[in-house]
This record gives sequence, C-alpha cells and structure tokens, in this order.
Amino acid sequence: MEDIIKNLIGKKIKVRFDNEEYEVVVKEFLDKDKFLAVSERPIFRAVREKKGDVFFQIEESLYTFEALLWVPFHDRIIIQKISDITEDKRISERVEIGEISVEIIERSFIDRNVVSGVMVDLNETGAQIWTKQPLKQNVKLILSFKIRGKDLEIPFEIRNSTIKGFTYCYGIRFLEMSEDEKKIIKKFLRELKGESETSKIENIRVEDLLKDFDRKKKKF
Repeated sequence: MEDIIKNLIGKKIKVRFDNEEYEVVVKEFLDKDKFLAVSERPIFRAVREKKGDVFFQIEESLYTFEALLWVPFHDRIIIQKISDITEDKRISERVEIGEISVEIIERSFIDRNVVSGVMVDLNETGAQIWTKQPLKQNVKLILSFKIRGKDLEIPFEIRNSTIKGFTYCYGIRFLEMSEDEKKIIKKFLRELKGESETSKIENIRVEDLLKDFDRKKKKF
C-alpha cells in the first residue's frame, strides 16, 4: 500500500484543511513521506504544520491519509504523510430512486451560486446527480435535498462526470456527513429496498429518465 505514494509524481490529488479543499499536482519528493505540490488555485494565507487530509483516486478506489501541511507561497504546498494510507472501496451498490429534486450550492470565497438538478441513484456514501449546466471546479460543493420530509445539506466531491445529450451526469462522493444524515439515508434506502421487494416496483431505465428529464427542461 505504501508503494502507491511513490507513483504520485505528476498526478492530481486533493488536499483538505479548515473545511477548504484544494486540487494540487505533485511535483517532487523532498524527503521520505514529504513532497512538494502546486495548487491549481491560490491559497491566500500562510500555513505552518496544519493538520489535514489528502485524497487521491486510482481506478475505482479512493485512497486517503492524514498529513501535516505547509504553505510557504500562495501556489505551493508541502505535504508530509503522518498516517497509513487507507483504501475506500465502494461497499454498497447504489439504488435507483427515480428522480429527487436537488440543489447544488457552489460556494467560494467571493461567490455563491445554486444549480438545480435531480438525483437518480443513491447509496450511503454517494449518489448520481444530473444537471443542465456544468458544475464549477475548485469550489466547495454542497448537495441540498429532502428525504421523507427531512432537509439535508451534504458537502460532496465529484468522482466522475459524463455528458449525455444536453445533460451533465456526475458521480459524487459525500463528505463530512453527520450521524443523523447517515441514519436518514440508511433508513430511506432500507425502506426503498423493502418497497421494491414487496410491491415489485417497475425499474426505470436510465435512458428513459434522461429523455424525460430533457423533455421537462425544454418546457421552461
């Protein structure tokens, strides 16, 4: 597992500290478990030995480790690994849920924007969402939606994206979920699976949902 870090030169990884997330490119190793990276957006403050988290993806697995961070310049960040690397494989299949209306909040230092969309499948760690406009990069993203009368707002990161016709499709991973949010989603999925088994609800094909979503948007 530890050999993976040696292959990060030139690769994009994500660094999170103080509820902010930065996408950086690894440039060179400075020492064992310490390396220099360049941020794709400015970091407007000096940081010394700040504890944070590092994320990177290889194929379908997400790897994470804890790190100490230094920011000597606005676009440079020094990262020192201080924990073992852990692998987060998908542990549960996503459940098709039809369409649940969602709002995606794009938040930066100087701006706040809201994008409307739908969520078409869900599991305890992530979802698939569709929008009619692309989501911004390098901003904090929050998914706002309602389940069984409960309002949820969960920060997330984009793991993959595709374009189907005029629809942007995003596979997302939830971040920083509270215990209540986890329980609400888990209960909802359990109930949905139970309903599917007992009443044999007809499965809606992804292609049909996309066509229906496009038709609805063209009416406005």
